[in-house]
Amino acid sequence: MTTHPVNLYPLVNQLTDEKRPRQQMNDKPFSTEQSDQPDVYTICLKGQLDARWSDWFDGFALILDEKGNTLLKGPIKDQAELHGVFRKVYNLGLTLLSVNME
Repeated sequence: MTTHPVNLYPLVNQLTDEKRPRQQMNDKPFSTEQSDQPDVYTICLKGQLDARWSDWFDGFALILDEKGNTLLKGPIKDQAELHGVFRKVYNLGLTLLSVNME
């Protein structure tokens, strides 16, 4: 049986050119301006942390919820700071349940 190569490139170009609107250079999907106020995050961790860990997570309030989990609530100014908090959670061996920005 002989196989024949199929050139799908023109078909792909046709589909992408006709079906999908192209984004213009001046179209911005999100704002690049930074606000003066940091965003407030609530990070839910599995289990309950003692109040002594509040120094480790400086600037965050430690709240124990009714499900037996710990909520870290506080301001985070940028993604680098958010990743720093994630690293602390990882280093302590804690389970991250959710992250919400208010």
